Amino acid sequence: MRIFGYMDVGNVWGEGEKLTTDSLRASAGLGLSWISPVGPLKLSYGTPIRKQPNDRIQRLQFQIGTAF
Repeated sequence: MRIFGYMDVGNVWGEGEKLTTDSLRASAGLGLSWISPVGPLKLSYGTPIRKQPNDRIQRLQFQIGTAF
């Protein structure tokens, strides 16, 4: 079992859109991962640090399996 912390910063821009640091979003959180007999399990909880009013927020995430 492992406890981890993370911070994520980024955004997606369309073709022709101006890339600015003002449009970046950021979040940070904590999580728990476990290599179970069924496979890798991960539970993460995060909170936005930098967001916009129209952003969809997903604070809790559960993941089964490996990431690529």
